[in-house]
Order: sequence, then C-alpha cells, then structure tokens
Amino acid sequence: MAEGRITAVPYAFDNSTAEKKGAFRAFTVPLPAQDLKSQSETSSMMYRPQENKRKRLVVWGLRYAFTVILVGLILAIPLLLFRRDTAPDDDSLKDKNTKNLVFYLFAWFETTWLCSCVVDMIVMAIPYVFRFAAGYINPAYKRYWRVLRAIRKPVTVFAAIIIAQCALEVFITTNDSLAVYYGLDVNQVNWDDILGYILFQCIFAGALYLIEKVLMLYITIHYHYRSDQKRNTRSKELHAALTTLYEASIYSYPLGSPSFIVEDTLISNPGSDIIQRVSQGKEARQFLGRLGFGSGKTARFFGNMRTDPESHWFTAGTPYAIIERALADPKSAAALATRIWKSLVEEGQDALRKEDIVEAFGPYRREEALATFKTIDENESNDIRLDEMVWTVVEAGRVRRDIYRQMADVNHCLNTFEWVMLTLITVAMTFFILTQFIDQIKQIQTTLGTVFVGLGFAAGRTVNKFLQGSILVFFEHPFDVGDRVQVYNMGATNSVSVIVKSQSLLYTVFQRVDNMQTLQMMNMRLAEKRIENVTRSGVNKESRSVYVDIDTTFVEIMALRAELEAFLKANPRDYLPALGLNVKNIHELEKMELGVAWTHKSNWENEPLRVKRSTRFMCALIAAVRKLNIKKPAQHLLGHTEKPVWQVQIASEEAKMAQVEKEKSLDADAARNQQEKWVAEEAAREKFTKVPVQEKKMLSTGIELEGFITEGVIGMRAKSGGDRGMGYYP
Repeated sequence: MAEGRITAVPYAFDNSTAEKKGAFRAFTVPLPAQDLKSQSETSSMMYRPQENKRKRLVVWGLRYAFTVILVGLILAIPLLLFRRDTAPDDDSLKDKNTKNLVFYLFAWFETTWLCSCVVDMIVMAIPYVFRFAAGYINPAYKRYWRVLRAIRKPVTVFAAIIIAQCALEVFITTNDSLAVYYGLDVNQVNWDDILGYILFQCIFAGALYLIEKVLMLYITIHYHYRSDQKRNTRSKELHAALTTLYEASIYSYPLGSPSFIVEDTLISNPGSDIIQRVSQGKEARQFLGRLGFGSGKTARFFGNMRTDPESHWFTAGTPYAIIERALADPKSAAALATRIWKSLVEEGQDALRKEDIVEAFGPYRREEALATFKTIDENESNDIRLDEMVWTVVEAGRVRRDIYRQMADVNHCLNTFEWVMLTLITVAMTFFILTQFIDQIKQIQTTLGTVFVGLGFAAGRTVNKFLQGSILVFFEHPFDVGDRVQVYNMGATNSVSVIVKSQSLLYTVFQRVDNMQTLQMMNMRLAEKRIENVTRSGVNKESRSVYVDIDTTFVEIMALRAELEAFLKANPRDYLPALGLNVKNIHELEKMELGVAWTHKSNWENEPLRVKRSTRFMCALIAAVRKLNIKKPAQHLLGHTEKPVWQVQIASEEAKMAQVEKEKSLDADAARNQQEKWVAEEAAREKFTKVPVQEKKMLSTGIELEGFITEGVIGMRAKSGGDRGMGYYP
C-alpha cells in the first residue's frame, strides 16, 4: 500500500450534524517521500479516535456500584457484630440495651444509605426515560430532559432526609425491642427527640433547598434564552465554517509550508493573556453545567477555552482546537484569515468567490461550499477581499471572547445570588433549631426579633439594590458583555454611548465611546434609564438635515438624489442601496430643510468603522452639492429680485487690478491649475474617507493594514487543469 497522510472529514455536508453524530471517514492522501516523516507527526496530532462512550459509561457504573457496596459493607460490620442472637446470656440488661442500640443505629444508617442510593439511581434514570418517552409522545418536549438531570442532587438530598426521618421512627423511636428510655425520665427531652426534631427541620430545609435549586435553574434557563441567540448562533456557524475552510487550506498547503510559515507561526502563538482566558473558560463551563450540559456537550454548545482530553474536537492539533485558539487573539485571527484566503483564492485573483470554495471542496460538496461561503460573506457582495476576510475573522474572535466573558460574569452573578439564598436558608433553619433547645435564646427571642426588624430598615437600601440588580441582570437583561448601548435619562434626547465591559448583581462597568473612560453605574440607577442596544439592532440608519435656498429647483433636488444613489451603488460593501431624500420643512420661505437618510451595511458597534463610513457619505454629499452648485439659504446673487439695485465705489487702481484678474482667469494655465486643484481635492477626499477594516494595533503582522492588506495581495491556489491539478480535498 502506498504511504500517505491519514485524515478525517465528516460524511455529511453539515458540520453540526457530523459533530453531533461523530461520523467520520478516513482516507489516504499520497505524499512526497521527503514529507512523510513530518506529515506522519502532524497526522498523529491531528486525528485521535473518539473514546467509546459506552465504555466510559460502564466504567462509571462500576465505580458507582463499588462505592455503594463498599459503604454498605462498612455499615454492615456492626450489624454482624451486635446481632441479638450473638449476645451472651450473662450480660446485664444495660449491656444488652447498649448492644441493641448500636445494632439499630447502624441498621438505621444502613437503611438510609441503601434507600438513598436506590432513590439516586431512580432520579438518574428519570431524565433518560423522559427523553425516550418524549421521542414518541411529543418530540418538542424532549429537550427538557436536561432540566430533570440538573435537579438530581437536590431531589436526592431531600429524599434522603425524609428516608432518614422515617427510618429513625421505625428503628429507634417506636421500636419496642429497644428500651430507649431505660433509666431516664419519660417526660424529659432525650437525644432521639432532639435528633427527630433536627431531622424534621432538615426536611423543611431540604424542601427549601430543592425550591432554591429549581428557582436557580429557571433563572439560568430564562437568562440563557433571553440572551442574544442571534449572536451565539452566528458565532457557532462562523466557527464551523472557518474549521472547514482551514481543513481545506492545510490539505492544499500542509502545516509548515514555506508559503505560510509566518501565518502558521502566528496562528500557533495565541498571546500572553491565554491564562486569563482559560480561567474564563472554566467559569463558562460552570455556567453551562447549570443548564445540564456535561463536559462533552460544552465543546459543541458554545466552545471551550481549554482543550478537553476526552473530546475529539478539542484534541490538541485538531482544526477545531486550532481555530478556537486562533480566535482567542486578534493577531492569530488575522493570520488565520490570511492563510485561508490566500490558499483558496485562485492564482492572479484578488477576491475570494464562491466558485473558488466550490472548486476547492470538490464536486461532491457543492452545497456545503455554498453554505460556507454564505456564512463568511457578511456583506453579501459575492466576493471577499482580504481586508474583509481579516475583519470578519477578527470580529468573530472578539464576539466569541465577549460571549465567554458574559458567561463568566453571569456565572459569578448566579453564584452570588445562590450563596445569598443558601445563607438565608441556613441561618433561618439554625435559628429555629436553637430556639427549640436553648432556653436563653427563647428568653431573648422577642428582643432579637426587634433587632432584626431594625436591621431590616437599616439595610433596606442595600436589599433594594440587590433585588433590583437581580431583576435587571436575570430578567430584564437589556444588554450583554461587549454590547454597545445608548443610555438616556427618562424623557431626555441626549445620550451617552458606552460599551459593556463587565457585569455583576450590584453594578455594571462600561467604557465610554467618546473619551474611552471607564464608567461604573449601580444597577438600581441603571434600571431607571432608557437603554437602546445598538449591537442587537442589526443594520442602523443615519440621517442628516441639509438647508438649501428656497429657490433650489426640483430638478436640482432630483439630480442630487441621483448623485447620492450612484454613490451608494458604487459602494455596496459599506451601504445599502436604499436612499431617503425628502423635504422635511420650509423655514420662513427662505430656506428648505432636506432630509437625507442612508443605511450602513452593519450596525454602529464598531465606532471607527461607523465614523469613517459616515464621513465618507458626508464628503460625497458635499461633493454633490458643489458639483450641482446648490446655493445655501439667502445666498442671492446681485441683480436678484431680493437685491435689484446695488452700488459699489472702488478706486481706479482697484478697478484695473480687477480687470487684470479677470483676464488671468481666462488664461489656459489658470484653467489647468483649477483642474489640478479639483483632482487634488478628489484624491484628498478619497484618502480622507477610506474605510478602515481594523485598528492598526490589532493587525496580524504589525504592518499597517492599508499597506499590507490591500496592495498587491493575490491568491495562490492553482487553477483547474493546471500543472498541479485541481487540488481539492474530498
């Protein structure tokens, strides 16, 4: 058999389907002899079979059974030693009673342990039975099986407390074979009464704990489904598309190829702050754990910050893991975009088209290729330049980091809220138990109640902050971390544009867009503001008012409309073709107010991009007004009906100079100079309105974007039928 590189790709066209089913097929790709050694090392790192899920389940079951049996045997040892039939006849009644007490105590422990384990196994089985039954009854309810799985622990604890209470009554309190009150006063409160009362109170505590867990689960699910699902879905789709494109790229140009040595180096170096992002990934996993997603599902839900050795998708060296690490840093993300673009664009071309991806994927994956191109073509321009590709990938990494930060902040808020509730439950139950058995507390119970009421008034403002902050964060949920929002006072028209940096139950930290200063605001105050979420608003429309002379003709207005529409059609990557131009008002019959409205291709989340696009359109508007010679209000020429007579007195020398200037204006050199001025003006306007793709500090190689990205960069993929063949990967 010929030697080659073994790789794996999904059977299905949809990456998400293959990801869920884990369906892969292996094939051999012939390699040159000099690349066999390096490619064998790469392939061993790139492909690792997924562990058998059934095998892991069996191992877990054996470990669970071993724990149950081991603890049961340990508790059964005293039962064997203190059986009633093994007690000597010459023992005194007190010794026999002591042995019987030890026997029934451990019988109580054994019964509680075994019954609790049985209840735990039943509770573990219920979600899977529900999922199986829902598949036949109503598949729409099938997704709720994770909710039942998430409340396993509180249900088991609550059931174990009830079992312990019932077993205590059977084996200790009402057991006629055990003289519990031997030698004691019957009317006195004894140890079994205290234990029974504590267990009775623990039943209420367990019920409150179960209710608290169900409430936290509801809040978590409600928050998750109230979050920006469009952003989350877009992030997952783009991640899957980049993974597929990267697989095609490394098939045509393997890792370490001389043509992409710089890009591969930058992709493998995610940056110095990766430790902080790993910590955020841990909290993201905790947040998903609240929803019932295990470690294996976490990677396929939002992604994860750290490679999970039990997951094929996060094995070190797989395309999924490489894309995940590259998106964590803007430099690596830009290098990833450059590698994918240059390896898929045909030789001599300067834009990536859908035909390039179709040809690179092969004839049997045409639908997948078209879907992948549609995912990365955000502007719907049917061709993607390198600067647009870099912007798309870098922005995808920023959004993904914002999602991780949001999940970490929400997990912190949920932990704080849960610990506050658990503390209140614990303090209340402890107080009720102590007041039952400690006389000193009974005596001062009224005084303590008065003190608590006073503290309630003193801490009422803090409690109000906590409750309003919880409602804002968990239920109203007006924004996520990374969103750009406009904050208004109620009834006001002026706003402050900010970006959400972090969030907690009591306050939210913003960064102002105008001066980049950090702004912290209490959630209680924030709940009283009017908030407009720019990030969730989709495309944004901008409008301006232009005041022109009342004598401006409708022909000139229509000519202005035609000029602006031509500008929008000439820049389809930045603007939608729709233009709004109307007469908004007439002021004192001296000036008309024209309203001009245009729509950006994206929203205003990226402030530098918004400013440049707005400036570019305004400069085009200025150029059109100058070209059509539209007059400003009340700019009447001499001889107009508003200025029928005028008189000017000038000296003879000044009149001669005016005559000389008039003659110069007719000179050919003056006309050429005027033309050169217009050319320079257009060049300056083009440079001034150039739309940047990304800030220079976030570039892949540190070279300025305008000099590195847009000038002279072409594709490297061989043309169909060339010397190197098609080169697609099946």
